[in-house]
Amino acid sequence: MNQIIFEGKIGDIPEIEDGGRAFILDCDFFNVSGHDDIFIKVQSFNDKARGRHLKDLGNQEHCAAKSLLGKKVRITIEEIE
Repeated sequence: MNQIIFEGKIGDIPEIEDGGRAFILDCDFFNVSGHDDIFIKVQSFNDKARGRHLKDLGNQEHCAAKSLLGKKVRITIEEIE
């Protein structure tokens, strides 16, 4: 099974686009698997969300993505077939 592993920290301030519907996390990841030509982008999209800044968004909007702000994470991509 082939794996690509990324580790790093999610920034504290997201980029917000499309009037609050797109919530894009600032990721400082490095690829620990040696595949330097691959990168990842972590984002959330919610059609009902509205706002131009983090403080404008409701508690239920992008809550999974908000929970990652400021956290150190590991993301693994596995080949399954």
